[in-house]
Amino acid sequence: MALDEAGLEDAAILLMSLGEEEAAAVLRHLSPREVRSLGETIARMTSVPKERLDKVMRSSRAPRRVAAPSSPTPATTSATC
Repeated sequence: MALDEAGLEDAAILLMSLGEEEAAAVLRHLSPREVRSLGETIARMTSVPKERLDKVMRSSRAPRRVAAPSSPTPATTSATC
């Protein structure tokens, strides 16, 4: 995870908004270095303005763009008769 400071803060805000079990599930997928970076970021954050929380929550729910395959696969092609 190579995030700039704003990205780390957004990730920390999102993590703090999760329940304990959900946050633990996310942290299990991160490296020790990533967990440490997030922990340090959380420790530095004294407060989160409601507008910032709302922005992070909106962006975390935004649909992600997935690149289309460069050529159809056999499973996705259809034959017409």
